[in-house]
Amino acid sequence: MLYKLKENVLREILPMADEPRANVWLEEEVNHLAIKHAGLDAIPLASIYVMAQLYVGGQQDENDLAKTLNMDVTDIYQHLEFLCERKFAQEDNYGVKYSLTETGEDASRAVGTNMVIRKRMWMKGRVEHLDALYRHLESF
Repeated sequence: MLYKLKENVLREILPMADEPRANVWLEEEVNHLAIKHAGLDAIPLASIYVMAQLYVGGQQDENDLAKTLNMDVTDIYQHLEFLCERKFAQEDNYGVKYSLTETGEDASRAVGTNMVIRKRMWMKGRVEHLDALYRHLESF
């Protein structure tokens, strides 16, 4: 159940096909949350996607992340280094797999929550627009 919930949150964090402004939204939420999660605003958006996938899938290696996120393994490794330097992720004892730190878990949850709230507001606006259009059509 928790995995499915996290998976659904990941879908809201990753770029949304139905809303091209999603990357802008994500960047704004990350910048806003940097007050609470120090260093979050210094992380590139692609690293946020890697962090989100670790949040959903738990401990993973570079190859698993690259396959899941459809990214190059070299890029994934750079994003993981970036996340580890800022204490959002950590390597396992064998240096093979990566997982989120408590800070990374908290930041991922906060970004996911804010993206869901933002999409709800966007959807509410769309529904209100469609309702107004429907009422206008019905008046003919």
